[in-house]
Amino acid sequence: MTSSVLESSEEKINGFKLMRLIVDGGTEVLRNIFLSIHPGNLHAVLSTHCHTLYPLFKTKNIITQPQWDKLYPPPPRIPNIQEFDITLLVILLRNICGLSPPSTGWNVMPSSTDNSREANIVRIRLFRNNFFGHVPGIDVSRLDFEAYWVEVGSALRSLGLNQAEIDRLKAEECGEEEVKRVRKEWNESEKEVLIELGRLGKKIDESLKQVKSSTEGILCECLNEHDFKDEIQSFYVNYTKGTREWVFDQVSKWLNNKSSYNRAFIVSGQAGMGKSTIAAVTCTRFPEFFGACHFFQYNNSRYNNPKFLLQSLASQLCHVIPEYKQNLTNNLSGNKAQLLDHQNIEGMFSVLFQEPFSKISDPGKHFLIVIDALDECRQEEKHKLVDFIATYFHKFPMFIRFLITTRSETDIARKFQELNPLFLEPDDERNLKDLRHFFEDKLKTMSEYVQREELVEKLVKKSEGLMLYASFLCKLPENGSIISNSENLPAGIEEIYNRYFNRLESELRNLGIDEKQFLKFLSVIAVAKRPLPLALLERLLSSDKDLSIAGRTLRKLINCLSSVLVIKDESVSFFHKSVKDWLVITNHDFTIIETYGHRTLADICVFQMQTLKQNEVSSTFDLAIVYALQYGTQHVLEAEIKDVYFLTELINHVTDLEVVHAGVCSDIYTTLSNLSSLDSCNMHNSSICEETQRTIRTLIFIIRKFIYILKDVPQSFLQYVLNENDDVLSPKACALLMTRYRGLAYFESEDGKENIEKASIGRILTSRQVLDIDISPSEDFLICGYEKGVELFSLSDFKLLWKIDDFLVERRECACCFCRLTKPHRRIVFHPLKNIIFPGQLTRVLNLKGKFETGMLVCEEIPSKFTNCCFSHDNTKMITNYDIHLTVWNLLENKKIVSLSCRSELFSILFSANDRFIGTTNIDELCVYDTENSYSMVSRCCCGNIKVLVSPFHLDSWYCLVVKSVLRRKIEIVKYDLTVKPVREHFFMSMMPTNARAAAEFQAVMESEDRSWLVKVGCGSFFILSNGNVLVSSNHESEIKLFRLNELIQNSKTMQRPNLLLSLRYAVSCSVSVDGRYVYTHDSRGTLRIMKPQSVTFKILGLKKDNLIPFVPVANGVFFCGEVRNPLWTLFVGKNEFFAGIPELWNSEVTQRLASFPELTGTSHCLSVAQDLVACIMELQQRKDENELSECSCWMHSGSINIPIRSFQNEILTAFQFSVTI
Repeated sequence: MTSSVLESSEEKINGFKLMRLIVDGGTEVLRNIFLSIHPGNLHAVLSTHCHTLYPLFKTKNIITQPQWDKLYPPPPRIPNIQEFDITLLVILLRNICGLSPPSTGWNVMPSSTDNSREANIVRIRLFRNNFFGHVPGIDVSRLDFEAYWVEVGSALRSLGLNQAEIDRLKAEECGEEEVKRVRKEWNESEKEVLIELGRLGKKIDESLKQVKSSTEGILCECLNEHDFKDEIQSFYVNYTKGTREWVFDQVSKWLNNKSSYNRAFIVSGQAGMGKSTIAAVTCTRFPEFFGACHFFQYNNSRYNNPKFLLQSLASQLCHVIPEYKQNLTNNLSGNKAQLLDHQNIEGMFSVLFQEPFSKISDPGKHFLIVIDALDECRQEEKHKLVDFIATYFHKFPMFIRFLITTRSETDIARKFQELNPLFLEPDDERNLKDLRHFFEDKLKTMSEYVQREELVEKLVKKSEGLMLYASFLCKLPENGSIISNSENLPAGIEEIYNRYFNRLESELRNLGIDEKQFLKFLSVIAVAKRPLPLALLERLLSSDKDLSIAGRTLRKLINCLSSVLVIKDESVSFFHKSVKDWLVITNHDFTIIETYGHRTLADICVFQMQTLKQNEVSSTFDLAIVYALQYGTQHVLEAEIKDVYFLTELINHVTDLEVVHAGVCSDIYTTLSNLSSLDSCNMHNSSICEETQRTIRTLIFIIRKFIYILKDVPQSFLQYVLNENDDVLSPKACALLMTRYRGLAYFESEDGKENIEKASIGRILTSRQVLDIDISPSEDFLICGYEKGVELFSLSDFKLLWKIDDFLVERRECACCFCRLTKPHRRIVFHPLKNIIFPGQLTRVLNLKGKFETGMLVCEEIPSKFTNCCFSHDNTKMITNYDIHLTVWNLLENKKIVSLSCRSELFSILFSANDRFIGTTNIDELCVYDTENSYSMVSRCCCGNIKVLVSPFHLDSWYCLVVKSVLRRKIEIVKYDLTVKPVREHFFMSMMPTNARAAAEFQAVMESEDRSWLVKVGCGSFFILSNGNVLVSSNHESEIKLFRLNELIQNSKTMQRPNLLLSLRYAVSCSVSVDGRYVYTHDSRGTLRIMKPQSVTFKILGLKKDNLIPFVPVANGVFFCGEVRNPLWTLFVGKNEFFAGIPELWNSEVTQRLASFPELTGTSHCLSVAQDLVACIMELQQRKDENELSECSCWMHSGSINIPIRSFQNEILTAFQFSVTI
């Protein structure tokens, strides 16, 4: 028999009393709080909040099944609050009682100073779960009992429990039944929790692996990570303990000072002061603060790329800040991951840091990011990155801090001067003390008879305050002579390099390396864009020798230079940038000429490219070939070669089609950049042959044109070159695909030369259908607006610069369908004089970095937003329109000129070409205002039909699009006095100009002999650019194309037929004739297209219900389930009826009717059964309720066939016999 608690020890009784206090007292106060908030009928209250509680039960598993049964018991039972335990009451209080969590949240014990109701609710729950979860089996001492009782009692008293009740529970002796009741209630609650935890535990164990794998996959796929452990170790080994303590003390105080507003600790000093060692030691000395690091290297372009910096820092921070990792993973799970590579620095910062950190509260500690050698970032990106750090790093949360080391360059110092940088001065007494300590440590094994202090002082003086000197001196093999020859030691780092290289002469002679070859060796390492692969150095030393001999020579040479070289990943570089700095100065015997080094490397890279062409085709490349592909072009350009023949030969090698293909596969953006650099160089070098220049430009525009595909499928590059039908490159691509690249599938185009796409330069794939589009006045940027969101692209390389997803612009669309098709969209536009964007409003504008700013235009008593606008041609005025308000602005003085009220909402507005007149149209009238006559209306007339002001023309007139119906439009020239001159009565204008400011360019196009390209490029809007290109944005498309206008016009003249793919674009169905000679398509308008390689013809079938197939190709023709009708125009005014008339059989060309079948009148649609067998579905009557009767017959060229009656859902297919003879 189980012993009673009454018979147990005092400790067990204490445990039971605490349990009773929490169960009885806690349940009572929580129940009273709930009833004070919801005093009404409990069943009604819970029913009202069922939609809130159900997800906690079904989805989040916070409410268990037994708890749910208590909340919503099966009828006729109703919920009873007396059955609710502490756990369930807390769930209700948190979710349906409107309580706010305490400052520490619902799951952390509140601070002792927080005595709020919510804080005490948390205390009761945590007392129950954490402190006394196993009280029945644990003794509680008298001392602990008194402490716990006071703490729990205080919380209960604050929640409303009477102190007398608390005292009663403490003093009362409980009987056996009372003990069983409390213990049972405790154990039942505990059992529910344990069962649920066990069930959830299995799910969590299974899902955690999948979540972890998925999370890691997203981060690995999107981010470049490098932890720099090797770099930290290589610098740390040079550190002498006890030095730089004064620096680390300042860093420690700064890190622990939570009130400091200095977000960055800058360590600045000249080369050789030991800044990188300080950075490395900081990473290991403050592990509790360390978050991430980045070490720039002058000869590593990958590390020096600011985008690599941001991605690497983000990846490292994920290891130390779990909340950031989760937020970043969520942020990259959508389309932002795909767009990350196309972001500029600002956009990438927003995606990787600003957005994820915005949802993280201060963790109460600092995280340190260490950035070393900022000055060694590549020159073209250095200033941009310094500006970025100065501008954006303060936007990190306050708990993120930076330690940055850099040389004392003027531009960098000026940017960071407000951050109070710590300058490492060579003559600083603290620095000299560190040098003394360093030498004392290195010389501690010296004989006691040597005057150590005197020697140390001499060494400190020789070092000129540079820690690099001290470190390098002690590494030299001759460092034993420091003691015996201290008077003759080199003075400063430059002299130490000079002596070091002079000592190598005898060793180099023994290796058979002459001075010229040695200087070549030094020069190529000095000018290399990143650590130079050893294979390239072997090629340098091989000359006519065997490569194995060159390899041995290289190893010996590297061994001789081991004090100044670093070997890593089969690549070599100087151990410190000061070595290169010394080699390029001209006051010693080892001075190198950088252009000579570039030329040598250019030759070696070309040799690697030739090797690539001789080797077997491979999808991967070794280090030497990758280096040649990425940097060979740069070395050619920086070699400053004057020999035109030699330069042309080198350029022909780097632009060889197979080499470019390999470059695209290796790194498409670097390849495009290299070709662009070549093109820019050739523009200033008229001696380069025209054919070479043309080849380079063709390669550039092919890559730009298809970069959105090539970045993911670079192996398809040769296919796109082949498709381009270039006279020079396409045959080469075809030959490569048929020989060396036989493993790549490809297609040959038979009609490419007549394809209008030949004039295409490139394209931009937008994230959705474009509703607003504008080009910056400099024609560098393109802004696209969508139903929700806006994107900015660079027109030079078609890259997405930034994107705002949650951006909305008000669009007031007219109900008229014609208006929606023709109304110009000018709601998101560039300011003509400043680098800002008006996003449908004036008071808040966007800058080119995608950030909102306060607009300069002051809107008083008029709307600050607009749904249409235009600019004067001199860029000094702007007109905005919203609803019936028309406002003219002075953009030079940023003020309103005049505000006019119109009779109704405007449809289009435009300045005339001379900027004197303003034309406006609404749904039924055209008005003209004179800017030189107080903006008074000088003419007004009723339109009759819809008119859209398309573009200015001459000085005082406009091109005007007159819309009578969807397919009936015409162009007129309308003067300010509203006199009209028709242009072409039935000219169908499918493209409209968007940049109305380019009046002269548009006028030239419209007056040209051939305007057919306006129809052939699609339906939408276009921009004519100053460089002779045209940008086309088609309606209902997510693609923007850039064409060369002259080629577009020329190709349109030679284009004799529509593109087959364009003919298929809007097809509802498509069939092929039995003999394969014809392709038949029909669209929703009832138009049949009959296509073969030489032509496309049209026939009008009639409208179909539900796009059912109205024809079927058969053995000797085409069977139509109704009459082939004309004319086209009736289709757009008639009713959407069933296919009417008598079914017919036509020949394959659809030029001759062979037979008709009156007995099949009423056929709804037909199905192909065999080449000579067709099933006809016949509508017997309209649908009634949900039933529809149909009859199916089968028709054969000759003979007859019986089809049994069959049932299919709500249709009855009936067969009958018929016979036809042709």
